[in-house]
Amino acid sequence: SKMSGFPSSSGERVGTGQSSPGSSRGSSKQLINDLVWLEKKIAAVRARVDRLDGDESETTGSPPMSPHSLLGSPINANIVCRDVIAPPGKLSIVIHSTRDGPCIHSVKRGSVLEGRVFAGDLIIAVNDADTREMNAEDVMEIMSHYRDSERKLTVLHAS
Repeated sequence: SKMSGFPSSSGERVGTGQSSPGSSRGSSKQLINDLVWLEKKIAAVRARVDRLDGDESETTGSPPMSPHSLLGSPINANIVCRDVIAPPGKLSIVIHSTRDGPCIHSVKRGSVLEGRVFAGDLIIAVNDADTREMNAEDVMEIMSHYRDSERKLTVLHAS
């Protein structure tokens, strides 16, 4: 393909019913070109999302996207990691355990976190303590232990 970096639509070997010894090497090269092209597209979209998110994100000094987010994976293209500061007191959220870790099941109407965390958000840390291997009860216990002070929730939000 002469259009370096872009998927080719030339179906050279499609429908021949046979493969020549060089064909698997050619299709591997095409797959790599397609993946490189896709990763560039994802990076461009992610840069636009970061600029949009930057205006609304909490001013906690952390970027809206984790620098360790799974780079180049289209499955994770719309997942944002962010910190949310929860004020002292009752949060009125329901957390449940999932195989991916503790997850927000629902945010009750009138919650101080309404519009800042959402059903389906994974809670990956509370006050910078990793919660990914914990169950919902453990996370609730940590949050109620610190209920008289601000708590920093780090959540993964899929949009």
